[in-house]
Amino acid sequence: MKITNILSPETVVTDLASAGREEAIRLLVDVLSKARPLDTETTLKDIAARERAGPTLIPTGSRFVAVPHARTSACKQFVMALGLSRQGVPWNGPNRASLVVVILGPPETHALYLRVLSRIARLFETADLLESMLQASSARDVIALLAAAEEPLGEMATGDGMPTFCVLGAGHGGLAMAAHLALTGCRVNLFNRTDARIEFVRARCGIDADGEVNGFASLNVVGSNAAEAMDDCDVLMVVVPATAHRDIARTVAAALGIRGNTAREWLYLAYDAAGKTLHDAMRANPGYSGIRAPGVIEHRYISEDVPMSLVPIASIGTSQLTQANFGQDWAGKPNGGGVPLNSPQEFSAVWRAARPMLVRAYAGTRNISALARMCEETIYIAWHALSLWWFCQTDGRGPNTVRENLQQHVETLKYVAATGKPFEPNVPHHFAFRGADDVTYVVSAVIAARLAKSLGVRHLVLQNMLNTPKCTWGIQDLAKSRAMLVLVRELEDEAFRVILQPRGGLDYFSPDMDKAKAQLAAVTALMDDIEPHNAASPGVIHVVSYCEASHLADPNVVNESVKITRQALQEYRGLRAKGQIDDMSGHLEVAERTEDLLAQARTVLSFIESTIPRPYTPEGLYRIFASGFLPVPYLWECKDEFRQAVQWPTRVICGSVKVVDERGVPVPVMDRMQRTPSTRQGP
Repeated sequence: MKITNILSPETVVTDLASAGREEAIRLLVDVLSKARPLDTETTLKDIAARERAGPTLIPTGSRFVAVPHARTSACKQFVMALGLSRQGVPWNGPNRASLVVVILGPPETHALYLRVLSRIARLFETADLLESMLQASSARDVIALLAAAEEPLGEMATGDGMPTFCVLGAGHGGLAMAAHLALTGCRVNLFNRTDARIEFVRARCGIDADGEVNGFASLNVVGSNAAEAMDDCDVLMVVVPATAHRDIARTVAAALGIRGNTAREWLYLAYDAAGKTLHDAMRANPGYSGIRAPGVIEHRYISEDVPMSLVPIASIGTSQLTQANFGQDWAGKPNGGGVPLNSPQEFSAVWRAARPMLVRAYAGTRNISALARMCEETIYIAWHALSLWWFCQTDGRGPNTVRENLQQHVETLKYVAATGKPFEPNVPHHFAFRGADDVTYVVSAVIAARLAKSLGVRHLVLQNMLNTPKCTWGIQDLAKSRAMLVLVRELEDEAFRVILQPRGGLDYFSPDMDKAKAQLAAVTALMDDIEPHNAASPGVIHVVSYCEASHLADPNVVNESVKITRQALQEYRGLRAKGQIDDMSGHLEVAERTEDLLAQARTVLSFIESTIPRPYTPEGLYRIFASGFLPVPYLWECKDEFRQAVQWPTRVICGSVKVVDERGVPVPVMDRMQRTPSTRQGP
């Protein structure tokens, strides 16, 4: 991208007649608003706020260039207007601006925004360019002078801090999408199956856009070679008619080295199964045969190949049948994945096989308290995990209504408190799975912690699933983690202790095993940056095996995953001690986002506790959700029942998830709270 890609003749004023700074800015903003979609009043307010922080005035020879600028939600792309004044506009004290450059950029394009400002300063390091522009007779001549001066500087780099896109399909929609993404500062590649449609784009290596976004959109790669177009891209954006989906899927799969498999082949690959029919394959897989089959635990979850010192806690992923139909006749019912245990004797066998490790297992989805008691009596469960609003009718994982689920979970928590065992709220990431914003992620964890303490639980295992959604930036993950920790640790006293347990996201890992191993090391470093100067933190690390996106982990993979985690932690801490990596404890952007999340979360919690009667009871928890305090725009089930929670859309902005209005603009939390219906009259 170049400055001249952003300018157009209609946004250049060759004779700016203005009595002062404010009038000049308004005149140029008015010029922009006639050429580009722009909210004028918001723009002026944002520029004024930036100018109060300190006007940007660049000396060039005996003259000055004024650069009023702002990152603002009032525009959808980078826009720029120039105003030339031979007499000079009074700007800052005795200084007069011979050139006024108004620059506006969307909030999410921070890196490119800084490059545009830097390019302006570079162009006017000497007075020659400005003197020539003042003599120009037309707006086109001004742009031509700028283009000639900018040519030796080349393109401004784009895409830093933003995903790289490959748009697949060069029809009207694909061209519009590629242009829009490029003009907002993303690095964009364009693929089309045939060359004829993209010749004109390839010849110019870009697209002239006219509409909601305007200007010349420079593209990185344009071609019909899918592998080249998709190389090193973060997001594949398929913009083709439905009739072309099959062909484009085959093209993408071939470029990525993925071979299409039949359902049976996928089963064999994922579960190392064998047999001529699906029934034979299921019977041949030990993981589906129950504890009675010889070697099940050793084969799939616990083995002498996994050193006990590396895996002190074994987590048994019980099957859907175990969770919903424990102790019943399973004849003819599908297992649904996981370890199928159907009696106390089978749980006891797991505990014996795991010695000397601690053991824990998933909670049930019906008769929850009874299953928790059975786990205490058979595997002496290390701690109990409950999900409150989830694993019931809201996600189709269990038969309970939400009210029934909350009632059973609260009763189970009372039992957990009586045992003295820790409680893990399996809550925030389930909201994130359904589109919840970062504030809701934090608030849901705090609500669960306050509930636990109110019921007498003494130890809280605070699970924190990073990379959820997987487009979350590390800076945003650190801010969420720290805000959550601050609010939950405010509950700590002699009778209540918090243990941090971070983990990688379920959707984070690549099916490429080498890349997935690197991702596991990277997320381990991110875990350590939550509290970088506390050697005892995290208290527990939940190691997600690197093969998560491809197949079930066998003991060797579990062993290697734990080793990668431990080695990454050791190496990262060593680099920090030597000063060879950034100290994230003082990172300004993380600190600012943390404070922002803390303020918003406290506001939501305050509204909840002031409007919901007895919030930390089953009925109170139900009303919190039903009233829309915890937005979940992608709720799978029960949408009518929780219509207030579904109504708030969210959007990923700069690697964070925020509640937005119908225009995609973030909604201040106070505005949202004031629009949340009173729950004293019922949802």
